[in-house]
Amino acid sequence: MEYQYDRLNQWHFQPKQDPVGYIVVTHLYVEHALDYLIYRNCKNHKRILTDHRTFTFAVKLELCFEMDLIHIGLYENIRALNTLRNNMVHNLDVDYKSLKLYFTSSSGEKQFRIGDFVSGQDDPDGVQLMIMNLGMKTLTPLNTLISLEYL
Repeated sequence: MEYQYDRLNQWHFQPKQDPVGYIVVTHLYVEHALDYLIYRNCKNHKRILTDHRTFTFAVKLELCFEMDLIHIGLYENIRALNTLRNNMVHNLDVDYKSLKLYFTSSSGEKQFRIGDFVSGQDDPDGVQLMIMNLGMKTLTPLNTLISLEYL
């Protein structure tokens, strides 16, 4: 498996699109990084990476965390990303302001509530900022970790 370092490193330069599209792309890139960690660290990586019913995004995240491949703050941020993605793709109307998801520091301390980036339901700039910040709190450290440890 080849890691798409340059592509993920350019994530924040992706063309602006609707919030759902942006979060889906961010989620896809994070999953690619998790898949790469599994590929590099698991003997039975082929089964894990091809059995999408058993090894969902959430299961792969738990696996990476339990194997100490990612720290608690990154784990919490990726969980928040996954929850946000699920909210956005399974609901027509998401109340972004009321989301109770948090960014965390590398030590696991809660820093920012996602809903704080949005002033109201129809605040596309706030939603975009929220997604950009969550992407920076997930993709940037994952890409750095992989580039330092595996590339």
